[in-house]
Amino acid sequence: MHCVKIIYPREKNSYFNFDHYFEVHLPLALDAIKPYAEVIKIEVDRGEQGLEGTGDLPFHCICSVYFSGPDGPEGFRALFSNPTDSEPVASDIPKYTNTKPLFQFSAVVAIDV
Repeated sequence: MHCVKIIYPREKNSYFNFDHYFEVHLPLALDAIKPYAEVIKIEVDRGEQGLEGTGDLPFHCICSVYFSGPDGPEGFRALFSNPTDSEPVASDIPKYTNTKPLFQFSAVVAIDV
């Protein structure tokens, strides 16, 4: 399994509107990626506390988008290489946050415990 993580850092004076993110942005992004890759699962980590408590929380949100194979992340990259298809998704970002997302492309390793 492969994953793209979209990480929204918590910075001084930054904000994140989860209502808009869940109701508008995620459906918009899923529609945009359909021609490029098949998403098999999405997980959203809504930051609550860091190691020291709420004051050291490093991220507002980490969104994990899962694909069955390496073609999925490449499709994600291809979407954002096409300004026409990615513009609606990219232009929606300032409507829910003022922080710049970071991206990590990963192979997922599962460990049974």
